[in-house]
Amino acid sequence: MFSILRQPYPPPVVSAAKALLVSVGLGAFVALFLIVFKPFGTDRAPIPNLNLFLGGYGLVIALVTFFPTFFFPRIWPKLYTDERWTVGWQLVFTFFTVALGITASYFYLMLTGGEYHLRDYLYFFRNGLLVSSFPIVIITLLDYIRKLRKYEGGARSANMAERPAVPPAREIVTLSDDRDRPEISLEAGRIWCLHSDGNYVEVWSRNDSGAYERTLIRNTLAKLSKQLPSGAFVTCHRSWVVNPALVESVTGNAQGYRLHLTDAPVVAVARGRSELVLARLKVGA
Repeated sequence: MFSILRQPYPPPVVSAAKALLVSVGLGAFVALFLIVFKPFGTDRAPIPNLNLFLGGYGLVIALVTFFPTFFFPRIWPKLYTDERWTVGWQLVFTFFTVALGITASYFYLMLTGGEYHLRDYLYFFRNGLLVSSFPIVIITLLDYIRKLRKYEGGARSANMAERPAVPPAREIVTLSDDRDRPEISLEAGRIWCLHSDGNYVEVWSRNDSGAYERTLIRNTLAKLSKQLPSGAFVTCHRSWVVNPALVESVTGNAQGYRLHLTDAPVVAVARGRSELVLARLKVGA
């Protein structure tokens, strides 16, 4: 059962705009829920302008949700990667965010004139966590299963589809570094993929003995991509460019698709580019 916690899950790395949208949306939902239903006896609370006060919870939730959603992936970028992020880490992240929201909500409640007591805080924290635990776990697991079925099914369909045989591109390609100094020159059809690695790009290509080897070039992926033959390669991820004519098989997990070639690196496909990449595989280039 606990093995599911180690399964790959999409890391919550989002832009500032999306983090703000998610945070404001969640805050608005919380505020509307509290104002409409007034749960936990809040309708009897002797607070002036009760609806305005309850709406303030929405602002609190929006603020504490934005902070971990936007900043954590930038503070710990090595953790928030496809290689390390799992269902377990997603649950930890979600529970931490909820715990932060519960704590902030308790101190917001102190604005009504109450006094802080550790016992009251722990009671408030425990009740909030108990109420939220079941939905957090269920929603996360259901989302994992939905994504897993989607990409596993798509991978099976892609592997079953017939692909036209495409002769390897014979065009000679010369890839240069950021100072326009030539680093490698070879047939385009021998290049499997390009992978961004910090200030460098890994170029994986087949050598004369048939093995795939890495050439490290100091440049950006965007600039090197422009040096490749037009239409022969596809950008499948912000960190990957692949030669679709060489793809042997496709696999899928909750994070998306992976492209495979024997004895070569596995190439990740961004979820937003899945349809484009699969379409390119169907035509063989």
